[in-house]
Amino acid sequence: MIGLAPKEHFQISGNYNFRTCGWYLYCGNGNLYSQNRDEGREYHGSGLKVGQIIEVKYDKENERISYVVDGVNCGVAYENINNEKLDLFAAFDRMEPNESFELIE
Repeated sequence: MIGLAPKEHFQISGNYNFRTCGWYLYCGNGNLYSQNRDEGREYHGSGLKVGQIIEVKYDKENERISYVVDGVNCGVAYENINNEKLDLFAAFDRMEPNESFELIE
């Protein structure tokens, strides 16, 4: 899972942040999960592959989150992200034991 979450509520040692804190794209199948009760909402259409570059875009002015995979914008994933009181940070939630992420910028 890759996405954005408010630092104040993210549980580093907890499970299921993708359901309680933030907005995520599940790399295993391309679906969306969030604190707003998104539970596997179809988005990307397929799982992502090793080596693909995923960008998370937060448009604070329009309150939207979108994802870009290998330079292709996948469209708006989440709308109405009213986050005036909390700052959003990059967030990862591992679902499989061998998953890994690399921040490149």
